[in-house]
Amino acid sequence: MLSPGLSEAEPLVGDVDGDGMPELVQILGSVVNIYNGSTGTLENSFSIPYSYPIGGALADISPSPGLEIIIGNRAYTSSGSIIWTASCTNEKASTAVAADGLDTLVILRSTGGILCAVRASNGLTVWTRSVGGNQWGSSPVIGNINSTPELEVVVNGTDGYVRASRFTDGAVLWSTYVGTYDYTEPNVSLGDINGDCIDKVIAPGGYNIYALNGSDGSVIWSYNVGGYIYGAPSVGDINGDGLADVIVSKNSGCGGSGGTLYVISSFGTLLWSYGTTLGIPCVHGGGRLILDIDGDNELELILAPYGDGWGDGIIRVFKASNGT
Repeated sequence: MLSPGLSEAEPLVGDVDGDGMPELVQILGSVVNIYNGSTGTLENSFSIPYSYPIGGALADISPSPGLEIIIGNRAYTSSGSIIWTASCTNEKASTAVAADGLDTLVILRSTGGILCAVRASNGLTVWTRSVGGNQWGSSPVIGNINSTPELEVVVNGTDGYVRASRFTDGAVLWSTYVGTYDYTEPNVSLGDINGDCIDKVIAPGGYNIYALNGSDGSVIWSYNVGGYIYGAPSVGDINGDGLADVIVSKNSGCGGSGGTLYVISSFGTLLWSYGTTLGIPCVHGGGRLILDIDGDNELELILAPYGDGWGDGIIRVFKASNGT
């Protein structure tokens, strides 16, 4: 059992101690807990200089066995020793890691609106860009969103713009206005919604969820949910047509009236929704999973709202195809 507490950071899974078996890394505010993947026993715990939930990443950035843990602007060993501290951004940075050819870069997005790339081996700055941000800045997303072989970095900004930048040097390729938010800019997601084997950008903006062309940021479709969308959209083939569908959550208040879960087809039409009548308090918290949990060859959708008094903390399981 993981330690209880409030966190919007998804657990990380990977071999961080070099024993050949995966561990589970829990980021819980200012504490990092590492659990044995087989038994669930706590193997190690160390403190980090952050006071609010923040995400991280695992990457092989040193010659020593096992993966290293990157949280904020620092890289750690599994024992909590600091390998490097990036100087291009502040401690409250969200993280993504990818390799393009022989160059592995860590992309950091700070709460102050700075997007920068550092070398995974030593944390030295490669490039820096200003993209806008606030206390709950969204994480960068890395992928191939156009017909070129190079990777791109996509982020949402508090000014209402989604920006795509070149992975290698940070040059802005396009920016598209999707709308502002009440207090935070949710992460974007990537998914192939039309079967051309090129990911599109799925971006929340104000009351809408947008599907954007990765090549130029043009709008493919948008869907209005009638309220602010909190949390990153989930992307997966819900209806079995081989194309990625989109799952988003409209929040109507934490500890209050609840919110609504929307499942939207790859064509931008509503497949089903849940919570309009019953409401799900703080529906954007926790997380979502799409998988076949009962072996019937049909996908299920698992929704976990906040606990700790912000939401009801009840895990709900739906048939992904119809919401029953």
